[in-house]
Amino acid sequence: MRLASKIFLTSALVIVVLAGVAALSLRAIDRLASANREIVTRTVPALRLTAAAREAIEPLMRLEARAVSLGDPSYTTEWTERAAQVADDLERLVEYAQSSLEKLYLREASAAFDGYRSIVARERALVQMGDHLGAVRLTDIDARLLAERVEERLGALMSATHTRVLSVEADSARVEGRMWTWMLVALGAAVGVALLGAAFLSHRMTRSLDDLSAAAAAVATGKFREPIVVQFDDRPAAPGGGDATRVFCDRVARAPVTSHVDPRRRRAPA
Repeated sequence: MRLASKIFLTSALVIVVLAGVAALSLRAIDRLASANREIVTRTVPALRLTAAAREAIEPLMRLEARAVSLGDPSYTTEWTERAAQVADDLERLVEYAQSSLEKLYLREASAAFDGYRSIVARERALVQMGDHLGAVRLTDIDARLLAERVEERLGALMSATHTRVLSVEADSARVEGRMWTWMLVALGAAVGVALLGAAFLSHRMTRSLDDLSAAAAAVATGKFREPIVVQFDDRPAAPGGGDATRVFCDRVARAPVTSHVDPRRRRAPA
């Protein structure tokens, strides 16, 4: 194999390893970005809506009790507006529920809230008919039970969402750990391959040069006695090509060894 080919293959191998490290790193970064994007775009709004709906249940219960006991239409109007906002929040939560537990808790909370609104509608009908005691009984028993169930189911929904977030964060941490492991291993492999390739090429290049240098020194001192076989497979190809192995002997051995002295350096006769 020619020297140029060996250099190219060694460099290409290092480049391939580094390219693999880059590809694995980009894939891991994409997964981390996807996890963070999911938390920001889906989980945070879901927790905000769930918390808002859950915190609105207690004020609704107080407004309901005042509307029944006092018969003030303003409390009834305010309760209707807040209940509509809670119902809207529950409908929007359908878009953010992902796990099976989240969907289950949301359905249960929505069903309980629909039942609660139905009980309040019955209370108003009893108040209009003058049956304040019946309306108070519904407020203290049936309506309170359903409202508390809405709160409890919404709390369970928040816990399920939080658990999913922790799972996503744990998965992101594992991906990040694997990414760093792959990067360190691949970089170490690339450095090792580069060092081995450099050592191999240096050894093969200098071996032929050492042989040529020894032969040249032997010729210069007149101590050349036998052919010296020199491997030329690591040298760049000369024009016209040639065999992989040549014998460095014939032309030099046949040439007479002469000593040339510069006339200007001859000593003058005494």
